[in-house]
This record gives sequence, C-alpha cells and structure tokens, in this order.
Amino acid sequence: MFKHTNDIYFAGDDSNRFLPWLAGIMVFFASFLLCVGVSVGSWVTKQSQQMDGRFTVSIPGAVQDKKAIEAVEEALRQNDSVNSVERLSDQTLAELLSPWLGDRQSIENLPVPTVFQVELARQSAPIDYSALQSQLRTIAAGTHIDAQELWVRSFERFASAVERLMVIFAVLATCALAMMIAFTARAALKLHARTVQLLHSIGAEDRYVTRQFQLESLRLTAPGALGGSLVAAAGFAGLCVYIQSLDNALMPALTFSHYHAALLVVMPLACCALSWLVARVIVMQQLGRSL
Repeated sequence: MFKHTNDIYFAGDDSNRFLPWLAGIMVFFASFLLCVGVSVGSWVTKQSQQMDGRFTVSIPGAVQDKKAIEAVEEALRQNDSVNSVERLSDQTLAELLSPWLGDRQSIENLPVPTVFQVELARQSAPIDYSALQSQLRTIAAGTHIDAQELWVRSFERFASAVERLMVIFAVLATCALAMMIAFTARAALKLHARTVQLLHSIGAEDRYVTRQFQLESLRLTAPGALGGSLVAAAGFAGLCVYIQSLDNALMPALTFSHYHAALLVVMPLACCALSWLVARVIVMQQLGRSL
C-alpha cells in the first residue's frame, strides 16, 4: 500500500513561483469587494429603516402668516395616513443648517423655512404626495414635501446594483483563480508524465496519483489565499478608518464587524477547497483520457 507521501518532485515547476501570488491577488480582490458590498448593503438597509414612513413639509420663510402655518399643520394631522406631526424648532433648524450656512447668528438673519417632520401610521395606505402637496399649497403658497422614502428607495436600488456588481466581480475573480489552478494542474501533469507512468507501473492507482497533485495544489494556493485575505482585512480596516475620519453624513458608515471577520476567514478556506476540488477533477479527467 502507498502512503500519502509526496512521491512527485514539484519543486522545479514554474507554478511554484506564480500560483501563490495569483491566488493571493484573486483572494484579495474577492474578499475586499465582498466586504465593501456587505457594508454598503447593511448601511443602505439601516438608512431605509430609519427614513421609512417619514417625510418633511417645509413652508418658505417668506410666509409669515401664523394662521396659514397652523392650518398646514392641522391639515397634516387630519390626514388618515399621518400618525404624528412635529414642528422643528429654530434651534434644531440652525443646527441642521450650520454645516452649510455657518454659525447660528448668521442664520438668524435669513428667512428660515418652517419645517414639519411627519411620521406615517403603520400599515397605512400609500400616500399621494403630489395630491397632498397641492392641497397644502392652497393653504400656504410654496409649501414643499420632501418624501425621504422616495429617494431612499431609488438609492437603495442603486446600492443594490452596486452590491450585485461587486459580488459578480468577486465571482469572476474566483473563476479566474479556478481556471489558473486547472491550467497549473494540467501543466504539472504533463511535466511529470514519466513519473506518473512509473508510479502506475509499480501499482499506484489514479486516486493516489491525483492526491499528489491535490496536495501540491493546496500547498501552493493556501499561503497565497491566506496572505490575500490578511491584506484585504488590512485594506478594508484602513478604508473604514479613512471614511470615519471624513465625518461626512453622506458617506456610508463602514465598520469592521464580525460578519467581515467571518467572511475573511471563509474566503481562504473556500479557496483551498476550490483548489483541492479543481485539481482532483482536472487530474482525474486527464488520467482517464490517457488510459
């Protein structure tokens, strides 16, 4: 019986130089893109949950008629789809506008609009924002409705498309790695054809010969996959720190979570499993044809 030792001398193959680097590069790209995709998806979901069922109504600052403003508020409260209406204070508006317009003292000299934060009732019928805006404009001219859920839905669709695109790129990188492993296994089998024939002549079975190539493929792929995953972890952590340093509410909040850690652990393991499987399929197929 043959023991599972390395009876084929692979040290002189060119694959020893290239395959680990290729595996590292492919795993880096796949892991990094998947980490970014997971973060973008979770951020969009969180933003959607926060803004779902809410909209704002703004009355131009030129409208100084208190009765008209109160009538707008009352019309909102009487709407069956509305759960609550909250008028934002001048201090809150000043805090919201200060990043763009400067300190509060300069804002007080501007015609700041009157803003209502409206929350829709749960399980309410879809609201017709155009009809509601027309109704409110008959009370106070220039009244505008900003339905966050509309642009959040649009942004959610865009982010989902970006997320799917990242997944596609990660899959393509994985497929490219599988093709490179297959090419390397075939090249190694042809290079060591005489050794394989000698092993067959002394009674070695195809499964034993195939396992030699599988072990070599795994030995070459594992270090590169592990290195690529570690570099992806460092790169994504650096990106998270950079995004947080910008302190911009418009940028997605990237954080390194346990989901990313699990992904970065699974990727090199999946790469090793892929290497083992592809080498087995290719070598067994080639050995079957040579019989």
